[in-house]
Amino acid sequence: MKNLSIQLGVLLIVALLLTEAHSLLYRLNPKLADRELNLFIKKHSFPLSLEWYVKQTMDSFYIIILSFVGAKASYQYSFKLYCIFSICFLYGLFDLFMFWYNYKDIPTMFWGIVIAASLSISLLIVPIKKWKGKYRSLE
Repeated sequence: MKNLSIQLGVLLIVALLLTEAHSLLYRLNPKLADRELNLFIKKHSFPLSLEWYVKQTMDSFYIIILSFVGAKASYQYSFKLYCIFSICFLYGLFDLFMFWYNYKDIPTMFWGIVIAASLSISLLIVPIKKWKGKYRSLE
């Protein structure tokens, strides 16, 4: 358990440091940071400065790492909490890949994913009485 705490603590420190990678880039090379590029897989209609590209990418990694740490830590204590963190982790991955793909250019898809994730989490946190079916379990 002690090793797990150290590993998760280090991951959280890395996540915090990643959120400031864009400012380090700007401090080390302001010309490169201000360069406007179109690094998306499906080319977007306008370029984005490298500093903002790094900022948004690292913010997504921050959410992914926080969700992973939460899922890993909660797995031993609560399966529901583990599922909630796993949903957030999957949402973070989807968000990151769609940013890399086309700068999140499909708003209806994102609203659908946000609503699906929110409903999934809501179903997990709402207490539900044990469901009794008409037939007994085959287990």
